[in-house]
Amino acid sequence: MKPARTLLLHPIGGGDLGLPPPARPADRDGGATPVPRLRPLEKIFAGLAEAGVAISGLTLLSTVNVHRPGTESFAEQGRRLRDGLCGEHGMFGRAFAPGQVRAVERRPSPGSPPPPPRSPGSPRTRAW
Repeated sequence: MKPARTLLLHPIGGGDLGLPPPARPADRDGGATPVPRLRPLEKIFAGLAEAGVAISGLTLLSTVNVHRPGTESFAEQGRRLRDGLCGEHGMFGRAFAPGQVRAVERRPSPGSPPPPPRSPGSPRTRAW
């Protein structure tokens, strides 16, 4: 019997885009407490490694939505993450072979209206 293999499904979200965290309330001493922010995949990889779970493959799920204030769609970010994770040095402390990471994106449904044209500085925020 072959050993079990683990496939990780990860939906791309704003935290994966590297956007700054929302403003934090001041602490009781009146100053802001800087907290290092880990990206979601960093947290997941660390937790799985701590639990002794080996990842055999990773599928990045994304849509064509754009997260403001960015201009890249989640699908574009998913492709960049895939390229980085499969690059020579990997990302977030992990490196994968190219066949182990897939970036899957939601495409418009057949028969749905085409998306409106995107003007510079005005990213589309709705999936079509």
